[in-house]
Amino acid sequence: MVCGIGADVVEILRIKKSFLRFGRRFLERIFTENEIKYCQSKKRSYEHLAARFAAKEAVLKSFGVGWPMIPLRNIEVTNDPITGSPEIQLSGKAKYMADSIQAHTIFISLSHSEHFATAFAVATKKIGY
Repeated sequence: MVCGIGADVVEILRIKKSFLRFGRRFLERIFTENEIKYCQSKKRSYEHLAARFAAKEAVLKSFGVGWPMIPLRNIEVTNDPITGSPEIQLSGKAKYMADSIQAHTIFISLSHSEHFATAFAVATKKIGY
């Protein structure tokens, strides 16, 4: 059963400008070390960073909260090792929030073009056994 949905659109140039202005400090405030390594291994790293930023925002929206309340690093975008599909891993306050709304699974879809990255998140809870 769906307990929350969220969507976000991020301008890729905004992520690039933030990185150029603040450097690694910007990345470390928002992304986990695994996310940074993954994105920097890609040819168009800013597109991947922007998509992950959008995913984090979409997950927060599916919880009905904003990011001052939950650190963005508490939401990690990983990839299924077989399919490559994006997956969400939660820790800290994000895990606590998911548990409080009984969110069992979060489905995420990411997309990016030359200028924008988008994400759509659906938080679901288990129903009867």
